[in-house]
Amino acid sequence: MHTLYTFYVLFNMFIAMLVLFYLSHADNSTFDNNKSILYAFGVQQIHCIALFGLISLLRYASLPKICVYLSHAASILFCLGMILFSLNIYVKNIFELSVLAPLIPFGGAMLFFGWALALLLPFFWFTARMLGRKF
Repeated sequence: MHTLYTFYVLFNMFIAMLVLFYLSHADNSTFDNNKSILYAFGVQQIHCIALFGLISLLRYASLPKICVYLSHAASILFCLGMILFSLNIYVKNIFELSVLAPLIPFGGAMLFFGWALALLLPFFWFTARMLGRKF
């Protein structure tokens, strides 16, 4: 499963770089579209780095089972959120297709809930450490 997440992150970073290359050679008359694409690019990059952090935790840390489940859930929410948020913004602004644009807020919500789960990890890890259990 870790390898799947790693390939997903690398693929997303590749897509983000393609978008960056497109923006560097695009016409500057559409600055408003480029601004939203750059915002989506930044969001995608931040969540790729967060996914690498979660992958490192899953691979190298000795975590309680609840933390492993939370890490997987946060990773899945980040993956789905990046697809629904960043990819839909790219499609909407680059290809001018707004069919899936109503899904953009759901992608943002998935990213938010992914962070909420990721922020619960230290709490459960510390609690398990203090209680001396692996739950």
